[in-house]
Amino acid sequence: MKRRFTLNKQLAVLTIFLSVCSSVWPQTANHEVADNSLASILPDTVITNRPDGREVIYSESSHNIWQSNGTLGEDNIDHKMKQIVFGNDGYVYVRNFIVHLYGVEGWIKGMIDGDTLRFPLPQKYYTMGSSFSQRDYTLMAFDKVLVDAGGQMVYTYQTDTTYTEMDFVMRDDSIISTDPTKLIGLANATYGNTWSQFAMSNVTYTINKDTMTQMPENVTPETWTFEYKPSYGDRVTRMVSVATKGNEMYIKGFSQKFPDAVIKGRVDGNKMVIPNRQLLALDKKDEYYAYLLTSSDTIVKEESYGEMVDITEQKIRDSISFDYDAIDGTLVSADNLIDNHGTDSLFYYNLYKAVAFNYFDPVAATPAKPEWIDYWSYDTSSSLSFYIYSKDENDKFINPDSLYYIIYNDDQPITLKAADYSVLDSDMTMIPYASDVAYVDGNYHGITLHNVNATRIGLQTVYIMGGETRNSPIVYYGKTDGICAVKDSEAAKTIYYDLSGRKTSNPSKGIYVMVVEHADGSRSTSKVIVK
Repeated sequence: MKRRFTLNKQLAVLTIFLSVCSSVWPQTANHEVADNSLASILPDTVITNRPDGREVIYSESSHNIWQSNGTLGEDNIDHKMKQIVFGNDGYVYVRNFIVHLYGVEGWIKGMIDGDTLRFPLPQKYYTMGSSFSQRDYTLMAFDKVLVDAGGQMVYTYQTDTTYTEMDFVMRDDSIISTDPTKLIGLANATYGNTWSQFAMSNVTYTINKDTMTQMPENVTPETWTFEYKPSYGDRVTRMVSVATKGNEMYIKGFSQKFPDAVIKGRVDGNKMVIPNRQLLALDKKDEYYAYLLTSSDTIVKEESYGEMVDITEQKIRDSISFDYDAIDGTLVSADNLIDNHGTDSLFYYNLYKAVAFNYFDPVAATPAKPEWIDYWSYDTSSSLSFYIYSKDENDKFINPDSLYYIIYNDDQPITLKAADYSVLDSDMTMIPYASDVAYVDGNYHGITLHNVNATRIGLQTVYIMGGETRNSPIVYYGKTDGICAVKDSEAAKTIYYDLSGRKTSNPSKGIYVMVVEHADGSRSTSKVIVK
């Protein structure tokens, strides 16, 4: 994830861009309390449990300031998911008010006064440390002030004890701060209410009415590939689903973070255009509304160690345009797609550069041979690391969802026992490319074998597509650490039989007898389990 922010290492002047929202919120039912004294509603302890009442999820925007290791940072966030409970007791509660304070769970409490929400200050926020070194933190108001720091005038933040309540007004679908320029942040109550690293301003909560795109009904999607350059590393190819209905094209699976997210574009002749700012998902882990952003690379000059260097930045665009070939099934663009936290600031999960989509022809192919990295054994266990490539012997992309590999001890397939692997429900011989039984990072695979005494260890890839099953040669690990060095055992032909003796070229889930006819005329027979 990348966050864009401005740093100020000398605590110099922080410029806060302030805006006052003028949107309006529909009147909700009032839950007024008899005692109008704000001080009377303050809880004795931090509220850590969700209060009973009607919960509403809002979309938050705010300006934020924080300090880390003596360095100040600031940013603007938008589309942060914010839980607000209108309590059965007549009060209102906001969960985790401070945006960038992670790992702390708590609610602040306010009074509903007509269309105004009134939160008393200071208010207990969280406690840390043991009983011997406990520190208490409260929510308070702050002012940015200019102070003399050893002869140098710098800005810092001082507690404003005269500011005793934080108010919001409810207008239509929004809850808006009545004093957006005022900084509300954390004070260390244990040490004289000094500022404790976090402050916010210009806070607004709004109901998000955007909806997520769905794949069209009564349209059978096609399998396409999605090719792109990630932020770092080589180009990547993955599988996606594409459906066309009229002039609209739907793509599911482009986002690594949200594989079920669907984006929509419009076809016009030999062009297809995908608009910016499409809602992808509700990210309940990071607590954000996730959106599609469209961007292009732009080069800017930046000083580094006294020299001006070129820096590539992302310029957000209103849409991304593709060259579209309906006959060959291709979509090609020089621009980029982003799955992002919100819409207004670049804070992305993943950046997909120079993107292309291509129709995938599901034909049979012989998979590329695996490539060993390392193998070593200890007691009755072994660790293997190797590359499995989602391409065929001619370097053409193949569907990794239909790609498997088999590990051999000499010429006998090794069956992984469910008793040895918590992720397995049953024994497995043909291991899916992306199986959780191994550590997988792109083409890299690492796996541990249990209760296997190998004389020589081998690998073979298997590709099931187009009604056929094709195997690579078995590739054995070389002579290292006592493992015998042998040349590849070229498999001229592989035949599968079910337990009734019927030959099949497309084994599905179950147990099969695999007969391998080698180039030297020898045959080997073994039982394999396909999950």
